[in-house]
Amino acid sequence: MTLAEHYGIPQDEDVEDVTWLAETARRGWVAVGKDERIRRRPAEKAAVRRHGARCFYFTRGDLRAEDYVERLLVNLENITRACGEPGPFTYVVHPNRIERMAL
Repeated sequence: MTLAEHYGIPQDEDVEDVTWLAETARRGWVAVGKDERIRRRPAEKAAVRRHGARCFYFTRGDLRAEDYVERLLVNLENITRACGEPGPFTYVVHPNRIERMAL
């Protein structure tokens, strides 16, 4: 489910990252995003830790949709395994691997 599907358009544009991170964790969802700067921002990192969020990020936000899908499919086994772990965690999705980041 996307932010637009969950919060509606245009409300999705106004939802703070800390809010949707908390909501995602509360629902037991896994967050997948392309705004990798979130993993570096203190408030967002704190929200991931506080709420036990499970997050995967792409390091580039300018790829074609097909490239994101390919990265997910290539890494599907490792992503699935990581999703079985309790949060909090943040992984970066690279073309051929996922990398757990320090919180």
